[in-house]
Amino acid sequence: MLTSTQLQVAKDTVYNTTESIQREYLVLTSAAMDTAFANLIDHLKEKGMYENSVIIVASDNGGCSHNTGSNYPLRGEKNTLFEGGLRVNAFVHSPLFPADVQGTTLDCMVHNVDWLPTILEGAVGWDGDLGPLDGVNHW
Repeated sequence: MLTSTQLQVAKDTVYNTTESIQREYLVLTSAAMDTAFANLIDHLKEKGMYENSVIIVASDNGGCSHNTGSNYPLRGEKNTLFEGGLRVNAFVHSPLFPADVQGTTLDCMVHNVDWLPTILEGAVGWDGDLGPLDGVNHW
């Protein structure tokens, strides 16, 4: 039973190809997000907005092991202070990025407060004074 995660998928997409229905819902939800991003990018292109867009995706916490989530090889999960509960993936996509930056990865600690200076100074090229901020520009 899914206790804290309410996942919904279209009835005609449930194939029961994984070890549990909860895992199947997670797989199908991920596939639906993939389709949603493709649709978003297609729509931005149709409206002529894609070339000036920055798309940012981040999670808020690690997976929940009692809902078939896995943070392996990290210790811990959602609602813990171990890396498995805190370390998450994120990505930023934009055609505005220089070619030498596209497809690169950042392997350091980044906090939520770092998004503002990173986006303003790096992604959109704003170089004005940000004043006193807790965040760090990771561009």
